[in-house]
Amino acid sequence: FLLVLTPVFSAVAAQGHHPHTRQRGMMVSFEPEVVHRAWQILEQRVQQGRPDRLPFWQELIKHHPLMEPHVRVLARFSSLLLLGNLAESGSPPARLPPARAENSPAPTTRPEDWQKRRSPPSHGQPAGQGQQNSLSEAELLRALIHEIQTPLSTIRTLVSLILKRHDLPSRVREYVEKIDRECTEQINRFGLFFQATETVMPAATPQEGRRLQLEPIALVDLVRQNLPRWQEQVERRGSQLELEIPDELPDVVSDPKALEAVLFGMVDRIARSTPAGSHIRAQLVSAGELVKLQFQVNTPEGSDTTVAAEPKSPQAIGQLLVVQPDTGAVSLSLPVTQTLFRALGGYLTVRHRARRGEVLNIYLPRQL
Repeated sequence: FLLVLTPVFSAVAAQGHHPHTRQRGMMVSFEPEVVHRAWQILEQRVQQGRPDRLPFWQELIKHHPLMEPHVRVLARFSSLLLLGNLAESGSPPARLPPARAENSPAPTTRPEDWQKRRSPPSHGQPAGQGQQNSLSEAELLRALIHEIQTPLSTIRTLVSLILKRHDLPSRVREYVEKIDRECTEQINRFGLFFQATETVMPAATPQEGRRLQLEPIALVDLVRQNLPRWQEQVERRGSQLELEIPDELPDVVSDPKALEAVLFGMVDRIARSTPAGSHIRAQLVSAGELVKLQFQVNTPEGSDTTVAAEPKSPQAIGQLLVVQPDTGAVSLSLPVTQTLFRALGGYLTVRHRARRGEVLNIYLPRQL
């Protein structure tokens, strides 16, 4: 087991077997009630085995009161799990947000008072205090992303274990690999949504979230490395992606990880909104002090798509996301995507051609 007490959150983890499936694993909880129960059990053991240490043990809880974790804590915890196998994770640790402002007094919540924090405000409570307990759109979206990504990550972990079996029938392996691709695709999509909440709707304090690190990038190498994944994503939607890259191209300045995620999101958006049978032509060219990556969508001539009415416009879901009524696909809104590219040092333009598809131009500053 593991009991964690910090000024930001409290958590307890225990290794054992699932009560129903008997599968071995680790269960983690951030709930103050669960942490308090674990604390009480340990306090009884301290009292029985080391009564001389009991005052020190009880003093700890005064300095680390149990409190409801902020949704950003859960989001960071989830993002670390989604990096892949924890043993192979070489990424730097995510920075957790402070539980309170630096100049505010420390909370004095006792373990037995944690329920009071969960109670809804009374009708006589001032309006300002009630608003402080409400979640913003970004916080709500982060919580939903956590709820969606966590089971997908669990499925992907189980799938990886299945794929390690050498006696797996080829037909079953094909199905399992498809499950892995679907889970990975959705995890990447919602990871991009999370990046948008961090960039477009930043946290209250500048210490929170991951800051973009702009640095020289060999854009040609980044595009070539991701091209097979882009083509697979487009081909699964019944279209084709062709890329033209010059022999020599100057490096650009951007954040490599964030740029890779946003570009995949762009390809995903194009693949989902493009009618089957379309041809997507991508071109990487130098444009003065900028480097341009262009995606030109050419819809199939003579198909039902070109003679029918124009597709319905995406409908907004809050400030960040839009849904395509025809397909139900959810993606980042165009203004949010453009904001992401501006944060990455470049900008995005979109030109709509009636019944012929879109032309998307991504401009990034070249390394001088």
